[in-house]
Formats: sequence, C-alpha cells, structure tokens
Amino acid sequence: MAAFAKDTPPGVWIRGRGWWQELWEGQAFPTAADLDAAAPDNPVYLTAKSGHAAWVNAMALRMAGVTAGTPDPAGGQIVRDGRGEPTGVLLENAMDLVANAIPDPTAEQIADWIEAAQARLWAAGLTGAHDFDGPRCFEALQLLHARDALGLRVLKHIQPAENLEHALAMGLRWGFGDDMLRLGGLKIFADGALGPNTALMVEPYEGQPENRGVSVTDKETMYALVSKASAGGIPSAIHAIGDRAVHDVLDVFEAVRREEQARGVAPDAMRHRIEHVQIIHPDDRRRLGQLGVIASMQPIHATGDMAPPTATGATARSGPTTGASSSTPARGSRSAPMRQSSRWSRFGGCTPPSRAARPTAGPDPTAGGQRAGSRCRRRSPPTRPARPTPPAWRTGWAGSRRVTWPTSWRWKTTRTPSSRWRCATSRSRARWLMGCGATGRSDRRAA
Repeated sequence: MAAFAKDTPPGVWIRGRGWWQELWEGQAFPTAADLDAAAPDNPVYLTAKSGHAAWVNAMALRMAGVTAGTPDPAGGQIVRDGRGEPTGVLLENAMDLVANAIPDPTAEQIADWIEAAQARLWAAGLTGAHDFDGPRCFEALQLLHARDALGLRVLKHIQPAENLEHALAMGLRWGFGDDMLRLGGLKIFADGALGPNTALMVEPYEGQPENRGVSVTDKETMYALVSKASAGGIPSAIHAIGDRAVHDVLDVFEAVRREEQARGVAPDAMRHRIEHVQIIHPDDRRRLGQLGVIASMQPIHATGDMAPPTATGATARSGPTTGASSSTPARGSRSAPMRQSSRWSRFGGCTPPSRAARPTAGPDPTAGGQRAGSRCRRRSPPTRPARPTPPAWRTGWAGSRRVTWPTSWRWKTTRTPSSRWRCATSRSRARWLMGCGATGRSDRRAA
C-alpha cells in the first residue's frame, strides 16, 4: 500500500480488494490507523475478500462525513472502538457510507475494464457470466455489444433493488435481449458473509454471544420485492449464507410460489434461486427441492471459508455455535447439505448448479469440482498437526461428505460443452485440468 500510494497523486482515491482478517495474527479486524501510516495523503477504500466489509482510512472517513455521531444504517454496522469512534471497518450496508463518496467511473472506463477481464475468463474456459453490478455496468456492456467487442454471453441481473420499478415500468421481463446480452432476475441480499461474521445465523457466533449476523434486507421487504418482480415476469436471485437467512428466503419463496400457482405459473417458468446457501438448517434442507428453488452454490466456499489453524487449537471466532466444533466456520451438519453426496433426492430433489462466483470464488471453473470431490484446498496448509487422524490437509474436513468424482466432473462438463476435461487421480488427491476441445463435446481423459 505504501509503495502504491507513493506513485498516486495526493487526494486521489485508492481502491483495492482481497483482505481477510482470519489470515492475520489474532484474527482481529484492521484499523484506519494501519492505513493512515501507509497512505496519509490519499483516501483509501479496500473491500474484504468476501465483499461484505470495507477497510478505510481516516481521510476516507472524513471525506464521507462518518463520525462517532453517525448512526448505523439499516442492514449495516460501523465497527467502533470503546469510545464509540469508527475504527475504519464498515460492514454490509455501512460500506455505502464511504463508497458513495467515491467518484463513479464512467461507462467507457467500465467497458475498458470488462474488455480486459473477459480475456481472463476466456483463458479459464468460460464464455458466459451472470452479472450483478449496477446500471452503469449495464451501460458499459451495451457499449461493448454495440461495438461487437462483447465476447461473453451475459445475463444481466437487476441490482440494486430500487431499479426494479424502472424495469417494470418499461415492461421488461426476464430473458429480454439477445444471445449475447439479456435481462436476468432481481438480485437481493438477505445477509452478509462468514468472513466478517455477518452471515445471519439462528444461533450466535462462537465467542460473540450477542452476534447472530446482519439482516441486510428483512423478510417483509424481501417478500414485497420478490412478489412484485414475479408478477412482472422477473425471477429473483437472493444472496443468503447463514441458516437464518436461508430460512427467511425460503419462507419468502414459499409465499410467492403460492401466488404464482394461483396465476398458473409453473416453477420452471420462474427460476428463483438462492445464492451460496452455505449453511442451512436441517428442517429446511428439503424445502429447496419442494419449492423448485435453485441452490446456486459454489463448492469452493466449503474450503475457502475454512479458518486457518490457530496456535492454541481453539475455535476461531467465525464459527457458529451450532454445528461447529473447530476452527471451520461451517463444518457441522448444517453446512451446505447439498454438497454431501451425489444422491440429491435425499434433500428433496434439489440439484445445485455448481458455479464459480467471481470475485469471491474466482473464475477458474475447475476449482469447484476439485473442492467438491476432495473438500480440500488445492494446496495443503503451511502447518499441519503432528499426527493428524486422518490427515485433514489430505482428506479435507468432513471428508465423508465429498461428492463422487464422476458427479463433480459432470457438474462442469454439462455446463461447458465446448471444453475438454481431464481428470488425473492418485491415491490421495485429484487434479483437474482443462484443455481446449475443438470437437464441441465433453470428454474425460486420464492425464
């Protein structure tokens, strides 16, 4: 940061992404003072790895007018010290207090960024994406499309929810557009994420008896939005990670499904989905299939949210009390039950479409299959227990819940028919490789 700030003119905003406090000693949130020392002459705004927290310096707080007297916004929290002063970390909707003070990029700038980013997706074998950014990004996508420079098939979702009224007033419906750029559904956030401890839980986080996460959008508001969107021909995609958030979203979809049934709309004609579904209550696990709701989950999160080993072996503070007995925040029986086996019918007929969530999960489509089949990270931890039984770094946490390799391979090949996949297996691990396939079909080869 200090090196970057040195080459940045004073007063110019510095933005970045990717910090994760669980990797640092003590696993404590950072402070504005840490950034002040590195970039005293520039406002700094750094988004966490999860995208659900921001780390800013004192200059950014001043320019945004955030002080000890600033109240927490609905669905957000300003992290404060013992005197009530902002520490420099903003959670969920509180991030907007500073983000709204940053000058917006132009559509042309965003178009340039997309054009550069799509080359990276091509390199990973991806030819399409679902986009949840705002209307300025939609404008940029249209600019690229008009210039015949859009090289991805993009399903553009409506976000933030305030834009729903404009879409409905124009009579826009799901699927409007062409093969390269078309309208998707309404994106809503029900809660936060496990990293900053803002995923909405039924029970408190370990070591934080007062913290059950953050409700970014309450159930009543979600229902009003989803119901209105559905009546206008637009399905909804709702972010929900904690078990309480998933429960609330399922309640919303259940009510809206009854309305759709009364109108004669079949479930497969209104493709509602829950994004992530990382932790689900046992009482809710069959409801996904019963309601015909898509579990848009990412196996990479099963290992990506594993907390690093602690020196004392104590439970990390990011773990929910129920179902977590170690440093893994979502190890228990409630954790993503749809990842437990290839027999999806045992969970009410739910078939999760394994997906890469960029930037939280990364663009590499092979990573999801590797995580689903091994429940391990690609690289073993830097430190291992003296005598692991079994070796967790090799077998993965809750290894009995792995999906079979043919199933994890099938997740990918059925969704990228123009790619050729090769699976190289050994006794203790599997390695997924992707090569360009000129035949237009999926093929598995032994490497």
